[in-house]
Amino acid sequence: MEILSLMNLSVNLVLEDIQKLFEVQKQIDKFVSLMISLILDSNSYSIIYCYFHGAWSNTRFEGTLFIFQCDSFYLGGLEPGCC
Repeated sequence: MEILSLMNLSVNLVLEDIQKLFEVQKQIDKFVSLMISLILDSNSYSIIYCYFHGAWSNTRFEGTLFIFQCDSFYLGGLEPGCC
């Protein structure tokens, strides 16, 4: 019976941790959405694209600042083919 109680306690602790992580993720998502909205409303019109698996795709975020993501960075500037 003691082992079962410990297992239940472990499961409950893990579930609580997962719930806390989901709550933190929600807060991060809200912050990122807010920041993107603020940035998109501050400059000239553009579209956000993502480079993934060798191809560019439209993220369907359109607004005011062209934002791109690069998987690698070269201190001397952008490497050819990087972004």
